[in-house]
Amino acid sequence: MKKRDRYNASGYLDMTAYLAIRNIQRDEAKKRRRNQAQEANYSTGNESHQQAVEEDE
Repeated sequence: MKKRDRYNASGYLDMTAYLAIRNIQRDEAKKRRRNQAQEANYSTGNESHQQAVEEDE
């Protein structure tokens, strides 16, 4: 996110909306990375590692 994303349409600082959107983007990135790791584990046949990761969650 860019610095200008911290401001609302009126030009005022709006940290509540900025932080909410930032947290959503972080969660989406985590899910994307987790899905990519799962796909890599399945394609390499490393399913035992995947089961261990799922048990930790």
